[in-house]
Amino acid sequence: MNGQMMNYNNYYTTLKEMPQPVPFVDLPKVKMDFRAILKYAKEKNLNPNELSMEEREKFISS
Repeated sequence: MNGQMMNYNNYYTTLKEMPQPVPFVDLPKVKMDFRAILKYAKEKNLNPNELSMEEREKFISS
């Protein structure tokens, strides 16, 4: 049982050191056209995750 308690103490310490979550209102307001990204990736025979940042940024608007 001591091993479980030691792991719990490490976990509890880690939780205390974690930064607070970012509030939703502080996130940047952007719109992304997911349907267009999927269509573009399909035309290129790629997975959407394989697109470069430049290609993805074409479909993001503020």
